[in-house]
Amino acid sequence: MNIRWASSASTSINAEIYSATGMKLKAASPLSSTMLVTIANSSANS
Repeated sequence: MNIRWASSASTSINAEIYSATGMKLKAASPLSSTMLVTIANSSANS
């Protein structure tokens, strides 16, 4: 799921990822503010 508002975005991944991967995703984002959410509400289908 992705949500974008103004120059910010929130995206989610249904898995646990390492910090380095999250930092690479944020660095590659064209937006000034990007937030990554992983495994929210103790749920993962993986």
